[in-house]
Amino acid sequence: MVKLYEFHEFLGSILDDNGACRGCVIQDMFSMEIKALKADAVVMATGGCGLIFGKSTMSMICTGGANARVYKEGAKYANGEFIQVHPTAIPGADKLRLMSESARGEGGRVWVPKTPQDPRDPNSIPENERYYFLEERYPTYGNLVPRDIATREIFDVCANGGLSVEKNDFCVYLDLTMLPASAHHKLEGILAIYEKFGGGNPRTSPMKIFPAVHYSMGGVWVDFEKNEQTGGLVYGSPRNQRTNIAGLYAIGEADYQYHGANRLGANSLLSCIFAGLMLGPTLQTYFKSLKQSASDLPESVFDRAVRKHKDQMDQLVARSGNENAYQLHDELGKSMTANCTVVRHNERSCRPSKNRPDRGAISARPAGRLGQMDESESLVHARSRRHDPAG
Repeated sequence: MVKLYEFHEFLGSILDDNGACRGCVIQDMFSMEIKALKADAVVMATGGCGLIFGKSTMSMICTGGANARVYKEGAKYANGEFIQVHPTAIPGADKLRLMSESARGEGGRVWVPKTPQDPRDPNSIPENERYYFLEERYPTYGNLVPRDIATREIFDVCANGGLSVEKNDFCVYLDLTMLPASAHHKLEGILAIYEKFGGGNPRTSPMKIFPAVHYSMGGVWVDFEKNEQTGGLVYGSPRNQRTNIAGLYAIGEADYQYHGANRLGANSLLSCIFAGLMLGPTLQTYFKSLKQSASDLPESVFDRAVRKHKDQMDQLVARSGNENAYQLHDELGKSMTANCTVVRHNERSCRPSKNRPDRGAISARPAGRLGQMDESESLVHARSRRHDPAG
């Protein structure tokens, strides 16, 4: 019988005196109760870290907080700089939503007004006042350039060219208005998505799009055991998918993936099938190797872990400064997007603005976002370092 703990936040793993994982600490996001869950193994299946970039196409709960918390407890984090950026996404107040590249494939044209932040309706802007930058820079391929080129050029025309359609948010136009009704019919699914979340009719008015963080190839480092005879893995080895902390495993987008810097189309399917296939026998073997179950450990091991997190929460709630956690997250996201996505600037990465005043301690509300901000800082630190998987 599986018991679901919905609307609970993972606060950290519980390590015994030998450094092995023996459960985790969670917090009820309604009652704010903090308690321990005993377990002989903990499996991290917590997804990517999209929200450290402010907005992404990932779920709004993909904060990277769980990965950062086990990193602070000693788990290695690998390939953190490897992320996939999708070239066309719909800007939103809450998150970004993927716009299929089939829009370009069917003949959509990408452009910006030659006048920065031109206030006119896009349909009223004459052709000679539009900059079809993909067509001009790549006349052979035009709007059908590969996704990495499209992403770089869209980013460049906004960040370096100053030609973003919006003043405060980067975006360009993806124009489908010139396409025939037959093409619109092929694209009905994605057009409906834009109508719902973009608020306009893309059949009669250009869409606003911008590249978006879409997938984390980096994550918690995990091990495997190689079969020297076949070159594959030893099926059922307790090392497969295990972090450098005994009893702590990671799967899916939460681990550091299989193809290095490449995000291939089937990565997600591979994560699901491969990790699921390997992890069951792996855990069975690991459980058999244990000399003592988590339920046999003294209660003091779990009480100590809960007390640590309660003390941290009490300290957060006691704060009374003027800092706004949401504003900090917004500043972090903009800095990460500008310096750590399409183009990486190490000298500028995640540095606070020189013009930003120090407003003192962070306000205690909302406490949930406060905790996530603390973990986001740790994950950004992990992304800026490269762990040697062998060390």
